[in-house]
Amino acid sequence: MSLKPAGPLDTYNSLTDEYLVDYFNNKRIRRHLRHMGLITRQGEVVDEPTFRYNIARKEHRTHVKELMSQAVINKTLELERNRRAFIRDKLVEIRKIETVNKVKRERDLFAAPPTTADRSSARPKSMPQVPFGQFVY
Repeated sequence: MSLKPAGPLDTYNSLTDEYLVDYFNNKRIRRHLRHMGLITRQGEVVDEPTFRYNIARKEHRTHVKELMSQAVINKTLELERNRRAFIRDKLVEIRKIETVNKVKRERDLFAAPPTTADRSSARPKSMPQVPFGQFVY
């Protein structure tokens, strides 16, 4: 491995070049440099370690925002799944109840009619047992 010798290009900074002052004084260029974080609002050049720190902080902030938005989405999806499961369970319960009621109705509908012995026992006991044709006074 060979180390590059420190030359004039390694230490060159175009923002401090006296021949580019007019170019960097352009309002549109200054706004762009400020937006990129290369100069401060007062127009001072930001040194490289501060620039790298600001970029890392900005990336971290973006990453945290993405994590938070993903957590909100996951929580919303979980709540929706729970709501759907609750509704599904209620529908299953309602279907079971309806099936039981249907079976009960069918059983009552198709039940054998009562026999004559059942009819006589179904008569109220307060009525006297009188043979046909006789009257009770």
